[in-house]
Amino acid sequence: MLVGELRQKLNEKVGQVAASGDQEEIATVMEYVRAAVIALAQQPDDAEFDLQSSVLDTKTAALILRLHPEHVRHLIRQEKLPAAKENGEYRIELASIVDLMTSGRSLSSTMTVPSIKAVEEGMPVVLWERPDEGSG
Repeated sequence: MLVGELRQKLNEKVGQVAASGDQEEIATVMEYVRAAVIALAQQPDDAEFDLQSSVLDTKTAALILRLHPEHVRHLIRQEKLPAAKENGEYRIELASIVDLMTSGRSLSSTMTVPSIKAVEEGMPVVLWERPDEGSG
């Protein structure tokens, strides 16, 4: 999908959720939109971009997670954030960053983020749900 189209879909989703008046849903969608917009920031509108398979550097992951880049590298070394090393730099899938945001391992345990695929396809936002506490 073109970056310009993705940005438009994200804007539409923000408008829809803002009109809903549901504070929790607004907070959830804004967290996801923030992550997606940061991932798209340096891309021209006419570039093809797949949010589902996008790969980011440590600095961008840190911006999304609101962490210092060294803390992101620490999470990678602890195997809490999957990444691959390429030319001496970690490469992290946006989906893995979203998973970390939703897991509560390093961030707020109440945070949930909508599915990347749902926004990309213009479907209603479906939240990624964490397993019940007792399910291990």
